Amino acid sequence: MKLKPLTYDNAFIGAEVRDITRSPPLLGFIIDIQEYGWAEDENSVLISNSFMIIVKNCDGKSIELDLEELLYDDDVYLVERN
Repeated sequence: MKLKPLTYDNAFIGAEVRDITRSPPLLGFIIDIQEYGWAEDENSVLISNSFMIIVKNCDGKSIELDLEELLYDDDVYLVERN
């Protein structure tokens, strides 16, 4: 088992994620990834500012993680199994 920091590039629905520094600990699976914060750039093209990652935790609760905040929080890991 390997732990890699969770980023947009490696996040996918069904991925196992962990953060044992939280209270209660985050031990669950990504169940949804949603874009939010729509804005128009200078060419009037709609772009997304960020993404929300929804995790179903082991305690049965759904936890929303803002991808932008994850860039500064290196305690959330993606679990890779061999």
